[in-house]
Amino acid sequence: VTASIGILRWTGMLQRPELAVYDRLMRQQPAQTVEQRVLIVEATTEDVNTYGYPLPDEVLAEAIDRLHPHEPRVIGLDIFRPEAAPSTPLGQRFQDNNVVALCSFGQAGGGNQSGIGPPPELPEEQVGFSNVVIDLDGILRRQLLFAQPDTTSPCTSRTSLAMLTALHYLDALGIQLENIDEQRLQLGAATLTPLETRSGGYQGIDDRGFQMLLRYAHAPKRITLSELLNGEAMVENLENYAVLIGMSAPTSNPTDYFLTPLGTEWSKVPGIDIHAQTINHLLAAALDEQALLKSTPVWVDGLWIVGWALIGCGVTIKRRAWATWLLNLGIATLALYGLSWLLFAVGLWVPLVPGAMALVGASGGAVALPLLKKQSEKTSQKPATNA
Repeated sequence: VTASIGILRWTGMLQRPELAVYDRLMRQQPAQTVEQRVLIVEATTEDVNTYGYPLPDEVLAEAIDRLHPHEPRVIGLDIFRPEAAPSTPLGQRFQDNNVVALCSFGQAGGGNQSGIGPPPELPEEQVGFSNVVIDLDGILRRQLLFAQPDTTSPCTSRTSLAMLTALHYLDALGIQLENIDEQRLQLGAATLTPLETRSGGYQGIDDRGFQMLLRYAHAPKRITLSELLNGEAMVENLENYAVLIGMSAPTSNPTDYFLTPLGTEWSKVPGIDIHAQTINHLLAAALDEQALLKSTPVWVDGLWIVGWALIGCGVTIKRRAWATWLLNLGIATLALYGLSWLLFAVGLWVPLVPGAMALVGASGGAVALPLLKKQSEKTSQKPATNA
């Protein structure tokens, strides 16, 4: 049973059910109690109707001016502005080194296959890329923190907007990103470990760059662009906040809306929320020691599956009534789910689906084999009859 499950998993046949269970575990997690450190300034449909689309540079410059007196740690602009030269009003705001701009590598089949460059003359430490990694079922479960851009791309940043914003925030506290070894990074209290091509339920994924599972939490604090510009929002004392300015109006860029493990087709979230979730997740891990979500190594997954197969055999060691066997098997299955849920809550993604298959398969096999053997013996002892 264990060998069969291992083969099915290795070939990727269990990836879809494992990811579906991953999404269910994500939705069932208790509310995160971490401190909110991100403020979203969103341009809604009403804002687009008021100020126009694309939003004028003067409007974005004024928004930054409104935020600066309240001393936010860092301001991230989640809006492409490749032509905001230093001589323009918006370009002048980028001269403040706590303002981070955006670029994109481009994506095959999208509207910007060749990519979108950043504002001119900005240093790399002020430019983050917007690209994300979406699974084959269209759900965004992992975040790309670092990547190596193509030499022909106008976007040359190697750090995502979310990661760069978090690094600026932590730099103000004297916390720097450090290398532990060739794979792992240290960010404050957090150890960052990238996903591999076979990680958890993922089998044979494209693991280029530095990717991590994203632990979703409550939606970040937000105000609208109009509320900021009209003085209607309470934005005093932002010294402990990173501020993201971006679009949430679906009419602006429908492709910048994403499915998450928390929702359905009818509850896609804008890209600015994805960046904000990532920033909050990284800051909570670095400052509050919140556990990052990781998969267990392949050899641990193997031991886990073997262990539950042995437990499945264990509930059939003694001959019991069918009702008792089914009750014991049900209790073991609930224990498997409960343990998987608890481990997920502390940041470990274990193979729940393969474990359940091993438990039920081995238990069923241990029950069936003696019956088949007994039936075979009866058949072999049956006297032959003459025609």
